[in-house]
Amino acid sequence: MNSARPPPHKRQVAESSLDFLMMQVVTYFLHGPGAAAYVPPVPSAVPDGNALPPPPLLSPADAAAAAAETRRRLEGVGYDVGHRLVERYAVEKERMDSDLEAVKFVCRDFWEGVFKKHVDVLRTNHKGLYVLTDNKFRWLGRVWADEDSEEGGAGAVGADGAEVGGAIGGRGKPEDYVVFPCGLICGALTRLGVRCRVTAEIAGGAQCKFSVQVIGG
Repeated sequence: MNSARPPPHKRQVAESSLDFLMMQVVTYFLHGPGAAAYVPPVPSAVPDGNALPPPPLLSPADAAAAAAETRRRLEGVGYDVGHRLVERYAVEKERMDSDLEAVKFVCRDFWEGVFKKHVDVLRTNHKGLYVLTDNKFRWLGRVWADEDSEEGGAGAVGADGAEVGGAIGGRGKPEDYVVFPCGLICGALTRLGVRCRVTAEIAGGAQCKFSVQVIGG
């Protein structure tokens, strides 16, 4: 009698589900209850029939500050995820002795684990700057499908809100979807011993260039 048990059923999740989850995370933080300047919707009238006043509008300066704070929150979430997730992929790897080794690990093993591919191009100036290019960044692919008929263009973004993308406007702008991965990359590299700042440039279509500037050395 064979007492061996059949292998347990392996639960699987469609990759598209994770893409849509990412879109909802961005919407929550940049336009929903997670946004620094979020104002909950209120009914147009109270039971006695009197209209309620509209919520106060933020000044341009306050709106810009709120947008920057919201982006910092979203990148912070990405940082925490990257910081923890990289341990899973690096657990059996030998210690990396240089920044370049750590960056190459992120371009290959980490990118493969998260995005099912490698970074397409890695360039460096050998002075602490690394540029990771993904020619078809999956979290931008769905967004650009809705943006093709609208005015586009390249733009740089980061969590500090300093000259990195425009003010947060409509939902689902392409630049919104690179804030989280900036944090993801930064968190992973920091866990590998590389202190850095990460920004992203959308070059057109779904191509994205992540610039990693090493801090100190």
